[in-house]
Amino acid sequence: MHEYDADAETADIVRSLDGTSTVDELVVRHGSLAQEVVTILHDDDLLADGPVRHTEGRWSNQLRFLAELGDADVLHRRLRDATVAIVGLGGVGNWLAQTLASVGVGRIVAIDADVVESSNRNRQVVFESSDVGTRKVDALRSRLTERFASEVVPVAVEITAVEQLRPLLDEVSLVVCCADQPDVRTISGIVAEAARQSHIPAIVGGAYGAAVGAPGFTIVPGASPCWDCAVAASESAGSGPGRDVTPPGPSAGSFAPLIAVTGSMAAWEACRVLLGLEPVFAGRLREFDATTLDWRERAVPRRSGCSCAVED
Repeated sequence: MHEYDADAETADIVRSLDGTSTVDELVVRHGSLAQEVVTILHDDDLLADGPVRHTEGRWSNQLRFLAELGDADVLHRRLRDATVAIVGLGGVGNWLAQTLASVGVGRIVAIDADVVESSNRNRQVVFESSDVGTRKVDALRSRLTERFASEVVPVAVEITAVEQLRPLLDEVSLVVCCADQPDVRTISGIVAEAARQSHIPAIVGGAYGAAVGAPGFTIVPGASPCWDCAVAASESAGSGPGRDVTPPGPSAGSFAPLIAVTGSMAAWEACRVLLGLEPVFAGRLREFDATTLDWRERAVPRRSGCSCAVED
């Protein structure tokens, strides 16, 4: 018989040692105390090593869904092993971060220089009233690690140049641009170029405003047209859809349901990239009208001589 003095958090850790979480996941949620508890119980021969029982608990429904797409364990492991960088933690960035954490993406690099304001809370779903005045990246890390097992790396900088972002993309699986400063086209170009230099996929050009949402444009190195091709396609089209590249101005308001729809579609596209499925936002610019649920889209051809062109 072994007796231990255990506070409430220690007891919670012990209850979590049911085979549905890894030690790393427990450390993310509880810090070094989790590792100490595991070490003590293991040394006292009260804890056995074994595989994570994904078929039970938190992941059971998700694994049944992934089984429809392929080997569920393999696909789930791809999410857990992935690192996603998110540039901009506004409405869509919030929704994206929370959704990726909820499906088990292992690591999120959160990049934003702003602090939480009261006006953010009608659409930036992660934050609480007590977070007002706190840096967004710190509040996001605190909230997501409370609720999920993802590691959140806070980076409190405003991205204005490729040289700033490029070092932050080491060991990143995917980068998603959810920022709109100084404007969507400029910041998307910076993120797309940093991703190109890092040889990783990117989702850029997402925007929302008034009743129009654009979930973004996916770029897969060597397999799809680049952001410069998308901008050229938008400019050559003249009138018609194009808010995904030139969104409504600062006078346009925001509405939580529209942001939720845009963010959810961006999250599903991010998951498709991480899972190795064919991205649906590559090669075409898409936007939807929330008042009618109609989609407007156009193809993005590779420009002659562009470095993204793939020879037949």
